[in-house]
Amino acid sequence: MYNTPTKVIRTPSRTGQLIITGIVIVIVGVWLVPKIDPVARLKKLFLSDSNFYLDLGNQSLDAGDFQKAVVNYTKSIKADEKNAKAWHGRARTYCQLGRFNRCLSDVNQAITLSPNDPVLYFERSNIFHNDAKWDETFADLNKAIDLKTDYFDALVARATSFSQTGKLEDSIRDFTAALNAVPRGTEKKDLATVYAERGMVYYWNKQPDKAIADFHKTLDIFPAAKRGFLAQLAILKQELESLGPEKEVMKDELTRLIDRIESRE
Repeated sequence: MYNTPTKVIRTPSRTGQLIITGIVIVIVGVWLVPKIDPVARLKKLFLSDSNFYLDLGNQSLDAGDFQKAVVNYTKSIKADEKNAKAWHGRARTYCQLGRFNRCLSDVNQAITLSPNDPVLYFERSNIFHNDAKWDETFADLNKAIDLKTDYFDALVARATSFSQTGKLEDSIRDFTAALNAVPRGTEKKDLATVYAERGMVYYWNKQPDKAIADFHKTLDIFPAAKRGFLAQLAILKQELESLGPEKEVMKDELTRLIDRIESRE
């Protein structure tokens, strides 16, 4: 008769228990705790609270999540009310949301904190321009250009404002200054637009030869711009008919321009 062998129950060692417990904690932790961006964790370690939320606000603004951007910029401001970049960022976001009074309030605060930043004056001028507050518009554009004499965007904006208020010679001067200060990397479409706008001001200022030259330059840089000239095509043809034989050269150039717009060249 055989005796059934007694089953020996082995208990894990203390080391084994610790290893198993550690694995369980890691598995549960990964399951329960949301993933944390390691880059964000590093920024949180090395940036101040204000600059950390400023960075998050910039990311949200770039992503088009304007509500989240406002929240993050507000946290940045609460952490440091002297952070001009946070006030500026929230101002830009409010403008994107169409909340122009809040935008103006924030950009005013940014200017108080950073009075030598030409970008702030340029952006505030856009708010005034939208409301046709010309004195304030020109004051801010003048300040921006005083701080940065080759400020392309501000020069174009002031040229446009001059043309809209009938100051054509001043407009031509600023458009020309802008074209002499084109920043590297400017899109061809944007550059062509400046030539086209100066060309229109030349035309209104009764300088059709210079207008035609600028229109040709526009098409040289950005051929697709010819669609933008379709509205002026009838005026250009009327201009062509009014030119006498003494302006044969200009007549030839205008004919060529019309052909380019109508895709015959």
